[in-house]
Amino acid sequence: MGAMCGSAGHLFYHMIIVPYLRGYRIDPARWIDMPGAFGASGAVTTLVILHILMHPNNIVFLWFVPMPAAVAGCALVGMDLYRAYNTSSGTAVGAHLGGALQGLLVYLLLKKFS
Repeated sequence: MGAMCGSAGHLFYHMIIVPYLRGYRIDPARWIDMPGAFGASGAVTTLVILHILMHPNNIVFLWFVPMPAAVAGCALVGMDLYRAYNTSSGTAVGAHLGGALQGLLVYLLLKKFS
């Protein structure tokens, strides 16, 4: 599910968000040239965010610096949001953010039914 939500986030980002940020008209004819993505980044981000939400006080290492998982999660999502705004980053930030959203949704479902 994380990989599929990552792919959906990637598609949404390139079909809707990038044209909006660059001031283009949203044009379905341009979607044929859109870069595709179906990979591990959305799935990995889902698992990372789910772990962070379930264990926010665990100490994790981000860039070799120990910090609480909640701080690392905010840094990771914040970096992806910054890169999403700067549309020329070359990173599949839509996939990362789609995976993060899936991790949040799974966490909320687990919390509701447990």
